[in-house]
Amino acid sequence: MAYAYQRRILMLFFGSLFFVLSEVQAQSIENVQVEVDGDNINVSFDLGYKSSIQEKYDIEIYSSRDNYSKPLTVKEGQLKDVPAINRRMVYVLDGMENFAEFKGEVDFQIVATMVYAPIVIDRPYQSEKYKRGSMVQVKWHGGIENETFNVDLYKDGVKMQTLDQNNEFGSYSWMMPKKQKKGNYKIAIQSEKNSLNRVLSPEFKVKARVPFIVKVLPVLAAGAAAYYVFGMQGGEPGGGGGGDVNSLPDPPALP
Repeated sequence: MAYAYQRRILMLFFGSLFFVLSEVQAQSIENVQVEVDGDNINVSFDLGYKSSIQEKYDIEIYSSRDNYSKPLTVKEGQLKDVPAINRRMVYVLDGMENFAEFKGEVDFQIVATMVYAPIVIDRPYQSEKYKRGSMVQVKWHGGIENETFNVDLYKDGVKMQTLDQNNEFGSYSWMMPKKQKKGNYKIAIQSEKNSLNRVLSPEFKVKARVPFIVKVLPVLAAGAAAYYVFGMQGGEPGGGGGGDVNSLPDPPALP
């Protein structure tokens, strides 16, 4: 029985094509190999990450036996939350259970679905200073397909408010109120599906705007000084004016 099955399974694989599908955000599945070992079928491949070694994937293996409608039974190998750290993945399938009633050639389909990708803040990327009423631009990447995010404001480590919800664009522009309190702030980006996927921006400082009157006073003071000097040249303070430089007394003669 086992020998007949092994002959059939060998014939089944010879000449077949192995169709590999990398699903969601295009990580790489390469160097696929399939081997028959008695009643087992060993499937191995290299799984690479897209942008971070912290990414995780769920793995499913299908075949043309049922037009790729139901995943094959896997005896050995991690299927959930698989870290994509550029390593060789090996799965052992139960050949008797998966193909006992099947005859003919078969194709395989490997589906790797991203289930976790860390959020990375792109902006602000370093400590910055903003005046009240300024626009603060926030940008980030990461997360999985169709994931949405909350944008929260923190001051001195304490959450002050939620600035935005259900954000799916990877960017947010915060128009700071003109009466925003001075201090040190951070922006937090958090996945709405996975509360553990959360990151804080670099700390930025909010400082008060220079009041208009403070800006104008030096100008007014400089104007008053110029007027005073001009007045001194035109006559004695408190006098009627109208004098000129030629009316000044001669300097004393040197001894």
